[in-house]
Amino acid sequence: MNDDQIFATVLIVLLALVVPVGLMFLIPLAKAFRRTVEVRMIPSNTPGEIEELRSRVQELEERLDFTERVLSQVRDPDRIDSGEQSLR
Repeated sequence: MNDDQIFATVLIVLLALVVPVGLMFLIPLAKAFRRTVEVRMIPSNTPGEIEELRSRVQELEERLDFTERVLSQVRDPDRIDSGEQSLR
């Protein structure tokens, strides 16, 4: 056997071992990646979750309206002055 035949034999043996071992690791990784992508594509909001979010937004809107009304009221100047003095 000359050097070229030995090199070809070693190359064939390595490929015969490396390719199946590589596929053993790559196929499960590819399947896991595909499942991850499929899960991200499925909408996670069910009608119950959407209704809950709508009610929470409505409650937040009411709180914001209340806060705006309170802040827009004219405040008592004596109360503001006494508050400023207590902070110093």
